[in-house]
Amino acid sequence: MNTQFKIFLFGLDYAGKTTLSKFLRKGVLLDDPSPTKVFNIDSAEFRNVEFLIWDAPGQLSYREKWKRGALDANILLFLLDTSDKSRFEEAKRELLKVLNEYPTDNVPLVFCYHKMDLDKSVDNLNRAESFFDLETIENRKVYNLYTSIKNPEQMEFLKNLLVEMVLVKDWNMETN
Repeated sequence: MNTQFKIFLFGLDYAGKTTLSKFLRKGVLLDDPSPTKVFNIDSAEFRNVEFLIWDAPGQLSYREKWKRGALDANILLFLLDTSDKSRFEEAKRELLKVLNEYPTDNVPLVFCYHKMDLDKSVDNLNRAESFFDLETIENRKVYNLYTSIKNPEQMEFLKNLLVEMVLVKDWNMETN
């Protein structure tokens, strides 16, 4: 397959986006990545399918760049730091901005309740699921995952899901 599929990887700062992007690409954990200030654009191949991962900066002052990253995306990949319940409201606001104000209609969303290896994330999970209420999102297929960069099975599942999403191609125009 010669086509590259664009993944727009976004979420608030410290959600784990850069670590996830590098892990998906290289299979290596970063010790302490520095905050992302521009898009990190990396290519990755899973099961002979090529992806271009646009890792977006998450700090408030850089979020105006997200529209450019979301443009022409084949998949939206949102990471929530589930361990930090104090930022759920901000995260939901930014997610809805991308879904409702940017040209992303019908682009499928993979929503990751991330950092699930942390006790705080497990404690906050029910609250996060209720707060984000993903079943109410319209005009796109939504996949929700529970992820930890430290869980190889979850990372492999994510890779396989991304491949299946573009190979099956039945996600376009589909809603929940």
